[in-house]
Amino acid sequence: MPPPTWAGRGLSSEEGSIVVQWAIVVPLALLVAIGIVQVGLYQRGQQIADVTASHALVAARLLGGTPADGIAAGNAAATQIGGGSVRDVRVTITQNADTVNVTVQARVLALLPGPLAIVRAQAVGPRERYVAASPTLQIAH
Repeated sequence: MPPPTWAGRGLSSEEGSIVVQWAIVVPLALLVAIGIVQVGLYQRGQQIADVTASHALVAARLLGGTPADGIAAGNAAATQIGGGSVRDVRVTITQNADTVNVTVQARVLALLPGPLAIVRAQAVGPRERYVAASPTLQIAH
């Protein structure tokens, strides 16, 4: 008995190639979709880190404000705005007589491993200080 042939069955040599093509295309399409979502998560995390740094700066630079006030305000902002989308928020404040420097670092939800899992933000501003008004004010006519 002779071995079966493709021609006898009406099958071409490309039979099943669509399965191989889909086996390549579908994982790549999913990887691209997950990458787009990851970039969105990173951007959202960066926005939260920026707002956290801004809130911490406002609280720390006030007249009588301390780094602890800034850290508390920053952590409260990150919790309120970020919800569960940022974790391990670290607010660091350094100050001198004239300026306040706030640095925020946090981790965002990572669907893919890599550098898009950590966000950083920095805010710098002058410290508020009390300046006594001059005792006399002369208005020229």
